Amino acid sequence: MRIGNWHVLIAAVEMAIREPKLYRQGVWARVTPCGTVRCIAGWIAYFGGWLDDKEISPMRDIYSVSNGVHQGVAIEHAALISLNLDPEFYGEVAPIDYFEWVDMESPLSDKASRLAHNLFSGQADFEDILANVRDLARADGVELPELILEEMSRLGVPA
Repeated sequence: MRIGNWHVLIAAVEMAIREPKLYRQGVWARVTPCGTVRCIAGWIAYFGGWLDDKEISPMRDIYSVSNGVHQGVAIEHAALISLNLDPEFYGEVAPIDYFEWVDMESPLSDKASRLAHNLFSGQADFEDILANVRDLARADGVELPELILEEMSRLGVPA
């Protein structure tokens, strides 16, 4: 399997379907004491056990996450780690500090960079994300849950 933690990807997509007010692809911003608006990368990181640094850090303008071992990791990178990607296909994905992520060339393989772009781009609409999840599921032989299939049908995304 290319993605080892399908449950976090499925949980993120289902969260976006069930709670559309808590999902926005181009934004991650704190909105209430008990919830945040997250993109797909943010929900994947959340379900993968990462905490918002904005909630535990005085640096309120930094959009990064921590997991108790690694602090200040870029959300997109934490999401890739949370997916438990097959290193033989995607290469190694290790935690990278938020500032390193934005200030350096990507240390990711072309395949991992492409995956991050396809799932996490702020310009992607939900239909694009569903189509990418569908393609990833096909590649791994994973059957998507009924909720996701129904949403694909409702939005006109071919199953």
